[in-house]
Amino acid sequence: MKWYWLLILFLFLALFQLLQIADLNRSVKDLSASKQLIYQQKKMLEREMEDNEKITKMQHWFEGVQIDDMLLTNFYSKDTVSLSSLLTIDKSLFLFISEKSCTTCYLPYLKKMNSLAKKRGFDRVFLLADYENRVGLKSLLFEHDIRMKVYTIVKTDRLFEHNIEPISFLLTLNRYIDNVFIPHKTNFSLVESYLNIVEERFFND
Repeated sequence: MKWYWLLILFLFLALFQLLQIADLNRSVKDLSASKQLIYQQKKMLEREMEDNEKITKMQHWFEGVQIDDMLLTNFYSKDTVSLSSLLTIDKSLFLFISEKSCTTCYLPYLKKMNSLAKKRGFDRVFLLADYENRVGLKSLLFEHDIRMKVYTIVKTDRLFEHNIEPISFLLTLNRYIDNVFIPHKTNFSLVESYLNIVEERFFND
C-alpha cells in the first residue's frame, strides 16, 4: 500500500513539473513574439525616419530651381509641346511620376490632384510621366479615372533624369520650382492640407 501512494505522489509531481515546463515554454514563446514585435516596430520607425529625412533633403534640393524647357508629348493627342507652352498662369501645379515610382505613395495624392483639376480647370494642373510603357500608364489612368492633362517626357531635365520619386510642385512662368511636396506613405495626412493651401493661395480666382 505504501508503494502505491508513493507511485501516485511521483506521478502527480511528474505531471506538475510537465505542466510547469509547458507553461514556461508558452511564456518564452510569448516573450519571443513580443520581442519580435518590438524589433519590427523599431525597424519600421527607423525606416520612416530615413524616408522623412530623404524627403526633406529632396524638397530642399528642388526648391527654387529653374527647370529646362523640356520636350513633352500629350499622352492622348500625341502632340509634341514644350513645357513653357503649358504655363499660362502665374503658377501651375505639376506632379512628376516615373515608371519606377512607388504607386502606393503617390496614388492618394494623384486622385486629390485630379479632383482639383476638375474643380479649378485643366489648364493649371498637369501630370508629367516618365513612362516607356504606354499601356501601363494608360491602365493606371483608366483604372483611377484620371482626367487631368497628362504629358510624357521626351527630353527630360537633369533634375528628373535619374529620379524615381514622385514630386509635386508649383511652376512659375519662368519655370522656377516652388512649394515642393513629395507624396509618400509617411505623409498621407498632409496631402489634403497641401492641396487646400495651393488652391486657396494660388487658384482662388
